[in-house]
Amino acid sequence: RWPNELFYGCENLARVTIPEQVAYIGQNVFWECDAIWQVKYEAIDATIAGGIFGQHAGRPVEFECSFIVGDQVTRIPAGVFNYNTTLTELVLPPSVECIDDQAFSGCQNLRSIYLPDQVRKIGAEAFGYCSSLTEFHWPLYLEEVGVQAFRWCESLQEISLPEGTKVLGEQAFQKCDAVRSIYLPSTLEYIGDVPFNFSPKEKVRITSASPVPPVPTEGDRLWNFYYTVSDVAYMKVPEKSVEEYRNNPYWNKYASVIIPIQEISAPRMKSETTFSDAIQEQTDLTDAV
Repeated sequence: RWPNELFYGCENLARVTIPEQVAYIGQNVFWECDAIWQVKYEAIDATIAGGIFGQHAGRPVEFECSFIVGDQVTRIPAGVFNYNTTLTELVLPPSVECIDDQAFSGCQNLRSIYLPDQVRKIGAEAFGYCSSLTEFHWPLYLEEVGVQAFRWCESLQEISLPEGTKVLGEQAFQKCDAVRSIYLPSTLEYIGDVPFNFSPKEKVRITSASPVPPVPTEGDRLWNFYYTVSDVAYMKVPEKSVEEYRNNPYWNKYASVIIPIQEISAPRMKSETTFSDAIQEQTDLTDAV
């Protein structure tokens, strides 16, 4: 257990390892330690009370720091990466299963992140305000996307929820204006109010795999493309369900663009890269990020 401000003001501290057995990390443990250039995070399942560098929305991390995530880590908590303006790309190891609430919130320059397929949950605002995020690997075994998980991800282009996803939180994709394609699996059990709430820059292509039209469990809207049918290129649904979709009150606004498809399969990612493939044998991870 690491108490609040454990290393506060250690101006010459350059490298630090947070070991596997640490279960709790207090607030601001590395506050005013701006000489740190490498953090090796190995805590398997830790809880963090606040930003380890004292970071928050009004005080982002602005100094260069390399992060290495240990291969036994199962959870990425808020407080390690959030509000880090120097983080641009990251590959997480296959052991990670959960991305906590606000884990990467405010990482304005994060362009690319590879989440391993074992990730089951993406928490509330986990990637909120990651306005540069364009390359995102949707985990194969994802089950839950939290409230406003991708809020203001203005550069995100593809939403491809895998089969097995059960929960889609309220306003999950608010202000994601660059989105061009959406895939909804047949497995959704809970949908919050208006999860798709943005003004598309291009016509959106939507595919739904469910034989029954998905509808919000709470709230009164599923789509809010600023109320313009012209923002949607098409909505592809199972052939036998076309009329049901066209007559459903949450879908009938777009009846003119609902069309049948013979077979539906989840979109394949452009790359089959795995964590091990992404790193060559001789790669030095010291300055990976």
